[in-house]
Amino acid sequence: MEDSLYRETVIKLEEDGFHIELISPENMDFSGFLELLNGDMKRDLASYFKEFKTKPKTSENVKDVVEFNKTDSINYIPYGQARLDGILAQNLSDEQVDSVRINLLNAGKTYFETHFKSHQLDAILSINNYHAGQAAVAKYPAITVPMGYKNTGEPQGLTFIGKPNQEELLLKLTYLFEKIETKRQRPEKYIL
Repeated sequence: MEDSLYRETVIKLEEDGFHIELISPENMDFSGFLELLNGDMKRDLASYFKEFKTKPKTSENVKDVVEFNKTDSINYIPYGQARLDGILAQNLSDEQVDSVRINLLNAGKTYFETHFKSHQLDAILSINNYHAGQAAVAKYPAITVPMGYKNTGEPQGLTFIGKPNQEELLLKLTYLFEKIETKRQRPEKYIL
């Protein structure tokens, strides 16, 4: 609630009939999250390259992509390629990655279920992607919609996190929010 845009949005939601429970979730133990992310990407990208390779000279693995990106870093990787470097450095076995996944899945479920059950919530609200990691590891659906803009012009989103198998309710809630909140702006240089 320290964020003024978020606070204004919560007040607006309450004025339009949403029942809001303010909660203060505990910190979640994210031990192994980066290893899980790198391990999954290492395995999944290998499958992707195998299935969707279209030309003989296209990349066959992450190492090829990293090397290709280095040929023109200004155009290909203006923000760096730390994620790809992390994938290359990953040295956990698939079994170890799966063990990390199970631990994080259980931690994520506990993180959300504590509040869904004790407060009988339909969704949990968050700013931008602040709780996207928790939702991802717990396999809870999440969607972010425009909430407004900071004084600097940077957009900010309101993230709705729902219960598993409740995607339809989550979409209805975000649809209702977008009907009452009209701060979405088309970027100036956007071309139809």
